[in-house]
Amino acid sequence: MSANSIGVVETKECIFHDVLYIPELSKNLLSVSAITKNGGEVKFFGNKVEVRKSGTKIFEGVKNESGLYCVSMGKNEDEITALAENFIDDVDTWHRRLGHLGYQNMKN
Repeated sequence: MSANSIGVVETKECIFHDVLYIPELSKNLLSVSAITKNGGEVKFFGNKVEVRKSGTKIFEGVKNESGLYCVSMGKNEDEITALAENFIDDVDTWHRRLGHLGYQNMKN
Protein backbone atom coordinates (compact mmCIF):
# COMPACT_ATOMS: atom_id res chain seq x y z
CA MET A 1 0.00 0.00 0.00
CA SER A 2 1.15 3.50 -0.71
CA ALA A 3 0.22 6.80 0.85
CA ASN A 4 -1.58 9.15 -1.56
CA SER A 5 -1.03 12.31 0.45
CA ILE A 6 0.11 13.75 3.76
CA GLY A 7 -1.71 16.32 5.88
CA VAL A 8 -3.18 17.40 9.20
CA VAL A 9 -6.14 15.83 11.02
CA GLU A 10 -7.90 17.78 13.76
CA THR A 11 -10.17 16.12 16.33
CA LYS A 12 -11.88 17.58 19.36
CA GLU A 13 -9.10 16.05 21.48
CA CYS A 14 -5.96 17.02 19.54
CA ILE A 15 -4.29 17.81 16.22
CA PHE A 16 -2.27 15.21 14.29
CA HIS A 17 0.45 16.45 11.92
CA ASP A 18 2.13 14.56 9.07
CA VAL A 19 -0.80 12.15 8.71
CA LEU A 20 -0.50 9.71 5.82
CA TYR A 21 -3.62 9.05 3.72
CA ILE A 22 -3.79 5.43 2.53
CA PRO A 23 -7.19 4.76 0.92
CA GLU A 24 -6.78 0.97 0.97
CA LEU A 25 -6.74 0.79 4.79
CA SER A 26 -10.04 -0.27 6.32
CA LYS A 27 -9.21 1.37 9.69
CA ASN A 28 -7.29 4.42 10.79
CA LEU A 29 -4.04 3.60 12.58
CA LEU A 30 -2.16 5.57 15.22
CA SER A 31 1.51 4.83 15.79
CA VAL A 32 2.47 4.41 19.43
CA SER A 33 6.04 5.44 18.62
CA ALA A 34 4.83 8.61 16.83
CA ILE A 35 2.68 9.53 19.83
CA THR A 36 5.55 9.11 22.29
CA LYS A 37 8.04 10.83 19.94
CA ASN A 38 5.77 13.91 20.03
CA GLY A 39 5.50 14.13 23.79
CA GLY A 40 2.48 11.87 24.31
CA GLU A 41 2.31 9.00 26.73
CA VAL A 42 0.61 5.66 26.03
CA LYS A 43 -0.33 3.38 28.93
CA PHE A 44 -1.61 -0.16 28.48
CA PHE A 45 -3.28 -1.97 31.38
CA GLY A 46 -5.41 -5.08 31.10
CA ASN A 47 -7.60 -4.66 28.03
CA LYS A 48 -7.49 -0.86 28.15
CA VAL A 49 -5.25 1.89 26.78
CA GLU A 50 -4.93 5.57 27.64
CA VAL A 51 -3.17 8.28 25.65
CA ARG A 52 -2.07 11.34 27.64
CA LYS A 53 -0.29 14.59 26.86
CA SER A 54 1.16 16.76 29.64
CA GLY A 55 -0.68 14.60 32.20
CA THR A 56 -4.09 15.15 30.57
CA LYS A 57 -5.99 12.18 29.15
CA ILE A 58 -6.60 12.79 25.44
CA PHE A 59 -8.47 9.56 24.69
CA GLU A 60 -8.82 5.97 25.80
CA GLY A 61 -9.77 2.68 24.24
CA VAL A 62 -10.13 -1.06 24.65
CA LYS A 63 -8.54 -4.13 23.06
CA ASN A 64 -10.69 -5.83 20.43
CA GLU A 65 -10.87 -9.53 19.55
CA SER A 66 -8.00 -9.23 17.04
CA GLY A 67 -5.67 -7.74 19.66
CA LEU A 68 -5.71 -4.13 18.45
CA TYR A 69 -6.46 -1.36 20.91
CA CYS A 70 -9.31 0.70 19.45
CA VAL A 71 -10.18 4.25 20.39
CA SER A 72 -13.16 6.34 19.33
CA MET A 73 -12.21 9.71 17.89
CA GLY A 74 -14.26 12.63 16.70
CA LYS A 75 -18.00 13.15 16.69
CA ASN A 76 -18.84 9.95 14.82
CA GLU A 77 -18.86 7.08 17.32
CA ASP A 78 -18.53 4.63 14.41
CA GLU A 79 -15.17 6.16 13.48
CA ILE A 80 -12.71 3.83 15.21
CA THR A 81 -8.96 4.20 15.20
CA ALA A 82 -6.52 1.43 16.14
CA LEU A 83 -3.24 1.95 17.95
CA ALA A 84 -0.38 0.22 16.17
CA GLU A 85 2.89 -0.82 17.74
CA ASN A 86 6.11 -1.36 15.83
CA PHE A 87 6.70 -5.02 16.61
CA ILE A 88 5.31 -8.35 15.50
CA ASP A 89 4.05 -10.41 18.44
CA ASP A 90 4.03 -13.82 16.80
CA VAL A 91 2.78 -15.53 13.67
CA ASP A 92 -0.53 -16.63 15.28
CA THR A 93 -1.34 -13.08 16.36
CA TRP A 94 -0.77 -11.82 12.81
CA HIS A 95 -2.76 -14.75 11.41
CA ARG A 96 -5.79 -13.49 13.42
CA ARG A 97 -5.12 -9.79 12.70
CA LEU A 98 -5.04 -10.48 8.97
CA GLY A 99 -8.45 -12.15 8.99
CA HIS A 100 -7.09 -15.71 9.34
CA LEU A 101 -4.93 -15.39 6.24
CA GLY A 102 -3.16 -18.66 5.39
CA TYR A 103 0.36 -19.05 6.74
CA GLN A 104 1.87 -19.47 3.25
CA ASN A 105 0.25 -16.22 2.11
CA MET A 106 1.53 -14.48 5.23
CA LYS A 107 5.03 -15.74 4.44
CA ASN A 108 4.77 -14.45 0.86
